[in-house]
Amino acid sequence: MLAALTSACQNSDPAAKALSLPALPVKLQKIDAGTLEESSVFVGTLEAQQKVTLQP
Repeated sequence: MLAALTSACQNSDPAAKALSLPALPVKLQKIDAGTLEESSVFVGTLEAQQKVTLQP
């Protein structure tokens, strides 16, 4: 029974699963160096849906 519990824990490790996946091919593209300037201005307020009051 101990062996079954130990092996079950090892299978749920996400790092082990990530290492076992095959590599996927990706496309590479050369880019040119340059300056890109883009900006936006937003006016408004942001209020949380839930609040907490902290006191010392």
